[in-house]
Order: sequence, then C-alpha cells, then structure tokens
Amino acid sequence: MTNAPRLCDDVAIKFILEAGDTSYWLKGIVRSGLARDPVDVLRDLESALTVFREAFARCYEPTKSQPH
Repeated sequence: MTNAPRLCDDVAIKFILEAGDTSYWLKGIVRSGLARDPVDVLRDLESALTVFREAFARCYEPTKSQPH
C-alpha cells in the first residue's frame, strides 16, 4: 500500500470546498474533477481556459482597429 497523498486531501482543494464564499459553480467543478482522471481534468480545464481567454480578448480587449 502506498502513502501517496490523496488529491481530495490537498489544502487548496479543501479550502475551496470549505470556504463559504466560494461559488457553487467552482465547488461543483472541483467536486466533479475529484471523481475523474486528473490528466483528463487538467486537459479539459486548460481547453476551457483557452476558449474563455480568447473569447474575452475578442469581445472586451481593445484592438488597434477599434477607436478608443
């Protein structure tokens, strides 16, 4: 048997799940992630972050072609 730490016991994960001001949305993502393969979770989160960053940049960041 191994003494490797469990992801669900990590201090950051516990903080997110126990903090009263953490959104239900974020808590749901963390809980869902704990039930999945960690590599798949990281890939999905990186993909989602990329999509939102790029969409944000297109929608909200000024470009040289837009008047200020």
